[in-house]
Parts: sequence; C-alpha cells; structure tokens
Amino acid sequence: MIRVGLFDVGETLIDSASRQPFPGVAEALDVISEFTTADGRPLFLAIVSDFYLPRPRTEASMAAMEARYRDEVLGPGGLAKFFQPFDSHVTLSSRSGYSKPDKRIFDLAVARSGTGVTLDDCFFVTENADHLDKCQDYGIQPVRFGPVVEDMPGFEDWADAPAVIGGLIAPGSARSPMSAAVPQLFKRGLSDFRQTGRQGRRVRGEANQLVQLDDPRLGPLNGVYVALPTQVTVELASSGRVTEVASAGPGSDEVADAVNFVCSLMKSRSIAGEGLTTGPRATHAIEQDQAGRKRLVRRGYSKR
Repeated sequence: MIRVGLFDVGETLIDSASRQPFPGVAEALDVISEFTTADGRPLFLAIVSDFYLPRPRTEASMAAMEARYRDEVLGPGGLAKFFQPFDSHVTLSSRSGYSKPDKRIFDLAVARSGTGVTLDDCFFVTENADHLDKCQDYGIQPVRFGPVVEDMPGFEDWADAPAVIGGLIAPGSARSPMSAAVPQLFKRGLSDFRQTGRQGRRVRGEANQLVQLDDPRLGPLNGVYVALPTQVTVELASSGRVTEVASAGPGSDEVADAVNFVCSLMKSRSIAGEGLTTGPRATHAIEQDQAGRKRLVRRGYSKR
C-alpha cells in the first residue's frame, strides 16, 4: 500500500536553469498534498535530494547545509510549504552521507518520516531513468517525470501528476476524478469547478473562467483578468488524465457587463492596486496569480 510519496528536486520539481519550479508543480502538489491513502490516512510527502557533503560531517555542519537548502533551493520557488516540518519531510545527501540512488538515503528518508512504513510503501518521482531502475530494485514504486515509458507510471506535464499518483495510492477509490483534474483546469484559466453531471468519462459542470478585459475605458486596468461563470465539459481518460476541456465561455454581453462593473469600481475608488486612486473602503484589489496574470479579486475572497 502506498503511504509515502518521495520526490526528487533538481530537474523534477525545479528547473535547475531557472531555479524555479516547472510549470504546474505548485498546483499539482496542492492537490496531491490533500490525497488520502487506501487506508484513509494522509499521503506523506517527502523530498530525497543530493546536496553538498559537509566536511567534516558534524551535526552543526549538516544543519547548516539543510538551512542553506531550505533558503536557496526550496524557498525561492515557494515549495517549502509542502514539505513541513523540514526535519521529517526532507532528506539530503548532506545528512545521510550517501547520494541517490544509494539505498541508504531512501532508508533514511523513510525512517525520518516517522510513518513506520517500508520502501515497498513508497513511490519516487524523478526524471533520472537510472535512479528509477534502482528504486524498482529496492521495491519503491518508480514514477517517471518525462517521456512516458512502457510498464512504468509517469507524466510529462505536472498537470497530469495528480491523476497518475492518485491512481497509484488508491486505485479504484471513490475519490472524485475531478480533484486530480484541477491543475489541468487551472492551466486553461478555469477555477472553482462544480460538477453538475457525469456520463461515463464525460464530466459536466460550472466553473469560473478568467477573461482578459480589453477596453480603453479601463485605463490603467486595461488587460486585467476577471472571473466569469461558464459551462464546462471535461473528458477523462481511464487513468484520470484530462484529455479534453470544452468551455462555452462567457458571452459578449457578460464581458461588456464586466467592463462596466470594473469602470464603476474605479470611479468609486473601490479597487486597491499600484497606480490606482483608492478610497478608504476598497472592496476589490489587483493581485497577481501563480501564472503571472493580474486579476481583479474581491478582498477576502482571493484565490491563488
């Protein structure tokens, strides 16, 4: 039974060139972190990663390397929150003294998790094919990030990760398939999906769709995104992956109403944001989401 999810970092969660998470990683981990295992327990997420080996290896030098990893590797990309507390959720070669794919670093990661599981109860996500082969020898379920290969679960797009991992930890469970589809919907500017019906692998529902407003009357807010309701149909593969998303999209009248609404908020100085004149009781604000879009959100109801 899968109870622990182990993740590589460099070239798996984080692009080493940019030192930022690959697209969709944060959204995928948001969903995966809420998964429960087949026995109803929370799925435990952990990192197994190579980092500098301190010399000499003392408790102080290992702790210093872990602090550096937390600040320089996980911190800038905002991934640290998914692996807390650090001492039980992150295992580095700096502490173990062994680099991947040595079995001893995986043994230490499992021991530090405090879950009491064995390697047979874990999966490991990495792009490194050699490490995946070794994990298979150890009894760890390998999951490949990159070109999918035969007889091994994997994904090329992090938006597909929740569906793949959900199928491993609780195959055939009653979990809503749409929970694993959330990252794919996010990529398409859809949020807050509410299922209204289903026929086979076709799921129908309502969602909020981000629409970019283009009207010179908006002045400094021209190009802002607003969320408008729309009808959505999602096609799912047997694995739970999203194969197609069809959105009716808001009509021209709804978009025009949205422009008029934003103009009225600006006139009453009800929007807080850079370059805007804001009154004492602003009800809305301009925020930037994880995809870099400037969105109009109601204060107290913003969604990332």
